[in-house]
Amino acid sequence: MSQRGIPAPFFQSETSRDIATIRASPITIVQTLMEVDQWLHIFCSMVTNAQILEVLSPGEEESYKERKQVISAEFVLATPYVPAREAQFVRYSHQQLDGSWIVVDVSVDELRQFHRPLTRSVCRKRPSGCLIRDMQNGSSLVTWVENVDVRKRR
Repeated sequence: MSQRGIPAPFFQSETSRDIATIRASPITIVQTLMEVDQWLHIFCSMVTNAQILEVLSPGEEESYKERKQVISAEFVLATPYVPAREAQFVRYSHQQLDGSWIVVDVSVDELRQFHRPLTRSVCRKRPSGCLIRDMQNGSSLVTWVENVDVRKRR
């Protein structure tokens, strides 16, 4: 990717955004996103394989505040026309001063020590993730943005 945010040669950008009310507390949603086994279970129709490669920062004790971890994951879309995509990214969770949470994903530098060759269609995550706000009624308002570069199909 160039400094201007233009995709690297042979890649194209894909972006999506959605807002939804989820019947769960913000910390429950953060826990689901940060615990890979839970994430796989909840998003099983989109994430078919995932593992934590490295914990860069465990965050505060008994909390997900400031946790940073490197994840390898395989994503599928509900269409036979888009091949499975594999990505390696840092996932970071942070609680804002107002109590809202952000969970951000961004692809890792391929020169890092935990890098392993990707076998599927490469997916580079530009800064993506969600903002989770407490609705004070047991629900959360989640704003989700995905911003990826994927290899162009030939």
